Amino acid sequence: CRGNQFTTGQLHDVAEVTKTAYDACNTTNNIYTVSTGPASIPLNRPEVFYFTCTVPGHCSGGKKLHVEVRNGNNRTAATPTSPGTSSPPSETNSASSLVSTLSPVFFMAIALVLMC
Repeated sequence: CRGNQFTTGQLHDVAEVTKTAYDACNTTNNIYTVSTGPASIPLNRPEVFYFTCTVPGHCSGGKKLHVEVRNGNNRTAATPTSPGTSSPPSETNSASSLVSTLSPVFFMAIALVLMC
């Protein structure tokens, strides 16, 4: 990790987990894990997605975030758990356009949350 740059496969990975696993920082039964970069995670349906780093101690140290995807003109936000690193919500007209809209927001939030 250099400065504010996050690279999967270097010292961190990104795992999608359930809300229960997210809340408990349990990374034993992940939905999937991306350990090589660049990571591309489609957010193409309305739901709340939960992500964390599986390196021991990283999740409990705050290296996790959740992303709420909504339909229509509702706001979509990436919400890091570390104070002072929230990203502004972005507007979108359909869930299918969220991949291109949220990917930069998601990885910017990951970069801020997973700083070395």
